This record gives sequence, structure tokens and C-alpha cells, in this order.
Amino acid sequence: MVFVAKKPHLYIPSLSESSAEPLHIGLVFGGSIPHDQATNFIQLGRTIRTTHRSIRCLWIRFNNGDESILAVLREFSHELIGSTAIESMVLENRIGTHEIRCMKDFLCSNTTLRGIKFLKTDTDASSFLLLHDFFVGNSSLRVFDAFGNTKLGDEAIMEVLDSMTEGGVMLETLNVGERTFGEEVDEGVVRVSEVGVASMMDFVSRTPSITHLKIRLRGQTNNTLATLSNILQTPQCNISRLELDGQFGDEGILLLSEALKTNATVRTITIGYSENLTDVGGNALLQVSKDVYGTGTWESVTESNNTLKSVYISERVAGTVSQSLITTLQTLTNEDPHRTLQSKVWKYLQTNMDFLPQLDLQMIHMPKVLAFIDTKGGQNSMYQVLRGGYFPNLFINPTPERVRLTDQMKQLSEENTSLREMLREEQERTRDLEVENERIKMWFEDRGMTSKCCLMPIFKVVELWKRFVDILRVPVK
Repeated sequence: MVFVAKKPHLYIPSLSESSAEPLHIGLVFGGSIPHDQATNFIQLGRTIRTTHRSIRCLWIRFNNGDESILAVLREFSHELIGSTAIESMVLENRIGTHEIRCMKDFLCSNTTLRGIKFLKTDTDASSFLLLHDFFVGNSSLRVFDAFGNTKLGDEAIMEVLDSMTEGGVMLETLNVGERTFGEEVDEGVVRVSEVGVASMMDFVSRTPSITHLKIRLRGQTNNTLATLSNILQTPQCNISRLELDGQFGDEGILLLSEALKTNATVRTITIGYSENLTDVGGNALLQVSKDVYGTGTWESVTESNNTLKSVYISERVAGTVSQSLITTLQTLTNEDPHRTLQSKVWKYLQTNMDFLPQLDLQMIHMPKVLAFIDTKGGQNSMYQVLRGGYFPNLFINPTPERVRLTDQMKQLSEENTSLREMLREEQERTRDLEVENERIKMWFEDRGMTSKCCLMPIFKVVELWKRFVDILRVPVK
């Protein structure tokens, strides 16, 4: 986003509007701030705190000036306390511990800021120590960006990462870079060493929510790329975009390439600067997604990486990596992983149609084989498949819906078999009862008169009992 600054009072009318379109606010603190402009800053802070309109980014640039800057910044930041409209902040240029102290109360009380960027500032370990409560308490933070800061050393970056770890921040983007990369080290500039980069890798390994990782530091070496390679091979890794600069070369890239062969998340890689990267490392990256062009064996087609789309190598590396290889790496594929695999299968079959009947193809690829034959091979290719006796196998692989229905029908069939067995047993039991009933009936019929005689004494006893009850009911006189 390009920085555009306006005078503070020009933003106030827009903040009062009821619009769903987010605002971008750019402010400059510099020189000597007169009383009327200071009042405008304070009024703007108060309006931001009460507005219902979203502020996509609040970008504050600090230039050289007198003590009035700190006084106005302190009042402006105090008015921002309680604001929930700001989505992200950029703090640029002449900002150090004193300026951070002025903004501390606002930042440390904020729990809704989703991104913060420190751009070419003088913030150091003491500055980030003041912001400890901000990094610990803001669970909404998703982006931390620190680029071109002259005093950002190991201690500073460790303070930030430890605070975010303590707060359980689910960071998605981590971007730390140097401004004068590839140039001579300036006097007084504090840089992140290999130790600091190693601490960043440790943080990344414990933060699976990270999807975008950009490390543009001299401390990025073959050793830190080895650690990154191990992270890329873990199941919880979700990194989709890598941007790497540093003092690494072919050795680190070879380790990274090997890890990428089993990684299913990384989409793009950008290498802005490398100390000694050559075609050896470039070809290793190309082999990650080999067989895009239909070469190799069938096993190499099915086992190759289908996620990586492009690798961008900066012109600063162009002297050691051939231009043709750079161009090839930029256009590995423009399709999603599933389509990429399909394309590889199609390209392989197109050059190996005569051997299709002998291929040990996995059933999951069969529908695409048919699609290839229909769209690429034509009738002659279909005839070759039929002639090779491979045709029936093409229909073995069912769709997920067919698998579900088949399993359901199998279950129903088993239940029906069980019910039929239960019905058969019940029918046999019924027949046995009918036979028993018939036998009892015949027995009573054979002894008909005898049964009646036996029952007569019983009838007499009942009659005597009724008379006895009637006597008991007669009242006593």
C-alpha cells in the first residue's frame, strides 16, 4: 500500500460517515506542531475512538522535529484508547523507545489490532519490552512485520517472539528483513544473526498457524534452512508462501528441495538474494515437481510434488543461475494440486499409450485415464486399450458416492439375510405350536364325556358358595 498523508482534520468528516468501505489514514509527525494542528490531532484521535467505520490501516510516519511531537503523539494516542476500528498499524521512520513509550497505553490496551508493521524505525529490545503486554494480550494479532529497522537485533526479535509465544498469538504472517541487504554493513546498524534466525525458526515450528514466512536477513544460512526443511516436513506445517534472502547457497537449497518433495502446502517460493546459489540449487528446486513435462517413470509421476506452483529468483541471483532455468521455475504450473496431478498423468499417458495395458495404474487415476483417452487419445487410443484387454479394469475404481451406496447395499443385504433366518425360525416354531394344539384338541375330543363328568362336582361347589355368601348378606335382627 502506498503511503498517502493528509492533514488530521481532513479525515474527520469521512469518519463520521456511515459507510461499509474501510478507510486508510496516513499521518505525519514532524517538525514543530502548532497549537491548532495539535488540537486537530487530538480531535482526530477522539473521532477514531468513537467511529463505527472500519480503518483498514493507520499509517504514522515520524520525521525529525522538536519536543512538541512527543507531546502531541502522547495526547493523540491517549484518545485512541478503547478504539476497536483500527485493523492494522504501520509505524515508520524516526520512531524509537521514546515514541513507543508515548503510544504504550494505547497499544497495550488494544486487543483487536490484527497487524502491526515497524518500517525503517529505530525500535530496539527496550522498545519491544515496553510492548510486552501488547504482544501477550492481543489474541487478534495475525501479522508481525519488521523491515529495515536499524536496531533490530537478536535480543529485540527474541523479546517479540517470546511475548507472542507467552500470549499464544496465532500469527499467520511473519516478516523480518533488512533494508540494505547485500551491501556493506553500516556503522551502528544492529542486525539479526544466525542465532536470531534460529529463534525465529523455533517460533515457526511452535506456531502452525503461520502461512506466510519472509526472512530477509544476513543471518539466514544453510543451517537455518536445514531447520526450516525439518519444519516443512511436519504434518502441522501450513506455510504456503516462502520468501528467503540470506547467506545461503546450494547446500541449503538442496535440503529445502528434498523437504518440499513431501510437503503439500507451499505454493510459491521467492529467493531475493543468495550468496552462492547456482544452477545446482535451481535444478534441485525444479526436480521437486518433476514430471510436469511428462518425463520419468510412472512412480515418479504419482510421487512428485503437485502443490508448488512457482519459484521466483531475483535478478540479483541471475548471474549465477541461468536465465532459462529462472524462467522455467517461474511457471511450474498454474493449476491447483489436483489438476496438476491430472496433467502429469495425461502427459505421461500421451507418450506411453502403447504401454497402457501393462501399467500398474492406481484405481484412483482410472476416471482421468478415460478422460484422457476421450479428449487426447481419440478412437485409435481407445482401440489400443480395448485390444490390450485393459478395458474392464478401467471401471473398477468407483466414485465416492458409489462406494457409499455399495457399502449401504451390502449392509442392507446382510440385515435382510439375518431377518430371513429369523423368519424361518419363527415359521418353524409356529408349525410346532400348531401341531401341539392339534394334538391337545384331539385328546379332549377323545375324552369328551369323561371331562364333563369331572366338571360336575366343581359346579356344585360353586353353587353352595353362592348360597353361603347370600346368607352372610342377610342382616342380623
